[in-house]
Amino acid sequence: FTGLNRTTSNIEPRTYTRSNGIEETDDIKYIDDVENEAIKDELFGEFGFTFDQITEMQGLSIASAIYKTYPAIVNNKTTKVLICCGSELLGKSGLVAARHLKLFGFRATIYNPTPGKTPHYHRLIRQCQEFEISFLSYLPNESRLIAESYELIVDVMEDYSQSLSSQTHDILTKLVEVCNAGIPVISVDVPFGWTPNDGPPRNGIPVLLPECLISLIAPKKCAKLFTGRHHWLGGRFILPSLSRKYKLNSPKYDGSEQIVAIDTHCY
Repeated sequence: FTGLNRTTSNIEPRTYTRSNGIEETDDIKYIDDVENEAIKDELFGEFGFTFDQITEMQGLSIASAIYKTYPAIVNNKTTKVLICCGSELLGKSGLVAARHLKLFGFRATIYNPTPGKTPHYHRLIRQCQEFEISFLSYLPNESRLIAESYELIVDVMEDYSQSLSSQTHDILTKLVEVCNAGIPVISVDVPFGWTPNDGPPRNGIPVLLPECLISLIAPKKCAKLFTGRHHWLGGRFILPSLSRKYKLNSPKYDGSEQIVAIDTHCY
């Protein structure tokens, strides 16, 4: 495989038509980071959800959105996916997503530059290893080699700082170069380098412009600046009382679906 161009790639988005029509994006609330943290505090506190539960449900949502958008097999060849994971809750969800993507027929590889140190994180790594998912210890120096090795890149880096370390700045630069080379990048919740409220970075920091965005819980304010082709909402665990309290106006999920399209580009 060589790098796939977005307009000429054999990987074409799946068609997904919902029976109750297209959701109006303007009806859905875009939340800020304070509201996001408050919702999570209530989920983990009063309502008794565990980190393990949320991690599993978010990971399944991520994998489901990718499966809905990109096929696992193209011309009898398995689609190769590189999942770049951070070390916190979202990064754990990326590990879960990798496990599901392997079950869905993709060839998944994980890059986690700063692995989490919790027992939960190590359990998820062990599960991925037992599913024969490969791990990268470093990214190649040349972004061309990444583009030649993978058809999809999943960004679950969850680094929202405008002042990146030299390591994370280097990773972001490579992902931007791969994206510019035409390899589809799927960002989860907040694109790498963006901030939840203000969006793309400034001060000369490279700007990642993903082709697909998978929002969790509710789209963040920065998602209003997303210009890619596909936008999904996942995380089907928000209680009706929370949705009403924060006026999320969450769209309805069809049947057993774990995701819902919140932008017309998904249809």
